[in-house]
Amino acid sequence: MSVTRTFTVTVANPGSGNRYYIDSVLQDTVNLAEGYIYKFDQSDSSNSSHPLRFSETSDGTHSGGSEYTTGVTTNGTPGQAGAYTQITVASSAPTLYYYCTNHSGMGGQANTPTSNTWSMLTWDQNSFGAQDTSNVFLQEFLQLLQLVMELIWECHNKVGVVNFGIKMNGVNYQITRPYLQV
Repeated sequence: MSVTRTFTVTVANPGSGNRYYIDSVLQDTVNLAEGYIYKFDQSDSSNSSHPLRFSETSDGTHSGGSEYTTGVTTNGTPGQAGAYTQITVASSAPTLYYYCTNHSGMGGQANTPTSNTWSMLTWDQNSFGAQDTSNVFLQEFLQLLQLVMELIWECHNKVGVVNFGIKMNGVNYQITRPYLQV
């Protein structure tokens, strides 16, 4: 299985000591779907002397916790080309926290929901369909919603069956529903 997502890790001082920035977001809370692989790229020179690790305890070993190693691999020296920490998220993994092994207060939270949690992965990676992007899905969903609203309007004061369909990414979806005026 290939890496699902690579996060770019940098370190900067926002005024309260050095902190991790994940994809340019200060101590971002990240979502890591169970069964998928995530790479935390630490090749930026700001990562020098700031090895990123995981724990089940906020702030890891600095708060009495221990390093979480299930599915975790590291490569290289933080701050040098090719350095990263990678995790293959285990089934039923606990909520994790990323932290610096050398300095307290730098990390953040890593949620580990199931891979089929709504919006966890792109549409071609989970059981919610085979859409190319969430924008395509949203546009087509809005088209479907508009069609449904038009049919409801047309069916007002009628009894029978409503048949309608929509084509999404080359797949025809047909919906048949009885309706009854009450």
